[in-house]
Amino acid sequence: MTKKVNMPTHGKTVSGNKKAYDRFLTTERYRKSRIYGRTLEEEADSDRGRVLFSAPFRRLQNRAQVFALESNDAIHSRLTHSIEVSSIGRYVAQQAFKGFSGEESERLGLAGKERPFITFVETACLIHDLGNPPYGHFGEVAISDWFHTKESDLRPHDIAGAAKAHWDELFEDFVHFDGNPQGFRIVSKLQPRKTDDLFGMNLTATTLGAILKYPWSSSCVAGDKKKAGYFCTEGDVVCWLREVMGMNDKCRHPLVYLMEAADDIAYCISDIEDGIEKGIVVPQDFARSMTQKISRIRKHKVPSNAEPDMQSMNRALADLSHPRKDSLICMEDLRGSVVRLLARSAGLAFVRHQKDVLDGSAVPLLHHGQAEGLLRALNDFAEENLYSSTVVRDREITAHAVLAGLLERYCPLMSCDRSRFELALDGRQHDNMGRRITYEKSLLDCVGKKHLAVYRQEVQRSDKKHGTDEGLTQVAERIHRMRMVVDYVSGMTDEFALQTFRLVSGMALSRQRR
Repeated sequence: MTKKVNMPTHGKTVSGNKKAYDRFLTTERYRKSRIYGRTLEEEADSDRGRVLFSAPFRRLQNRAQVFALESNDAIHSRLTHSIEVSSIGRYVAQQAFKGFSGEESERLGLAGKERPFITFVETACLIHDLGNPPYGHFGEVAISDWFHTKESDLRPHDIAGAAKAHWDELFEDFVHFDGNPQGFRIVSKLQPRKTDDLFGMNLTATTLGAILKYPWSSSCVAGDKKKAGYFCTEGDVVCWLREVMGMNDKCRHPLVYLMEAADDIAYCISDIEDGIEKGIVVPQDFARSMTQKISRIRKHKVPSNAEPDMQSMNRALADLSHPRKDSLICMEDLRGSVVRLLARSAGLAFVRHQKDVLDGSAVPLLHHGQAEGLLRALNDFAEENLYSSTVVRDREITAHAVLAGLLERYCPLMSCDRSRFELALDGRQHDNMGRRITYEKSLLDCVGKKHLAVYRQEVQRSDKKHGTDEGLTQVAERIHRMRMVVDYVSGMTDEFALQTFRLVSGMALSRQRR
């Protein structure tokens, strides 16, 4: 079970400590840093470097934003999307920071911290999609759906009482699989400095807090809580994070709001650009639809500083409506004005609603006034004309076939008893009953060394924790083994997942190499 830590409520911390950001912008790391004496700015830069130079970040170049297995290099991948989000995130953070008066900056503990403030937001933006599996959101659904149907096959036999309750809680990590908690797991656990290190990238508490979009685990998903921010297996990291920050279990870190706004701004327009590039969206249809929607938005009072951007949007849409105009150049002009308007709105909302941001009760920054109307208009158009297109839906079919197929082929590794798995892990050819285990061994040979290392360390820790309670140790080991497989499969690129699926399904003799 997740360790419980007694912590002050977020609201009490803010009111008791006027310099709130002294707590939220911190150099604290889960494992003490081996380098001493670095400033907050240097620690923020260190986090950014750890992400940029990591293998999971590089793999985003072959993960879909919307269009999987895309040969057109002009179409966004998760990597190009993440880089664009980070650029917008810097701009949003700049707009927010300069919105505070000198007196407010001093009172909140922000004075002299503009650069690390912006860098932390940028790094959170770089991380925000790190946990997305092959084929993006379709991949998330495929993994979740598979586990919904396989619980009885995967559950250890003859568990009851506390062991069964423990299983039920931890299995929620799989039926509610999502890229957000998987990304948190990657940076906090799956990128070990060495094989006996379970601290992952060992990022600062500030960066970890800034990526925790939903402040609850998978076991709490229900009703209006449709997604989780972290898996139960990372509950100990979140408890430490809350203790360092002085946050309760209902509150989000202030910088999450800025990261979230940057992501919303980036994808609302870039997905439509991709649709135009692929010929799915007709530029003139988009221009007409948006012109009508914006005219309704303008019935509301427009802030004076937003008027130039509104005029720029109207000019870009007018140009886009003419077939002889270069649609991609027009979209660049439109994107610039949309980004400026929404980024400034988000920055203004961050400052204006700072009290709610600090006590965790704020709504997303773009859920206010004109910005909300513009964002909804763009998203509604994409939903009606892009995400429901045949091309995109075909990718959904591929995602389900590939990921469900991979999990099905790796099911023997997840469902066999512990003794058989350990024999396969040791390279043995037969189990204690004399049955051959070469298939499991072949599957195991494909799993990355770091995933095996994390599995071993987690099992060693859980065995020590649960001692002689055979039911709890059995459940914990099975969960960590399933996590190992899901970590491996969800960490694949789109192309590698397809090649591996063909291999384990007998449709290819080896993976193609380029």
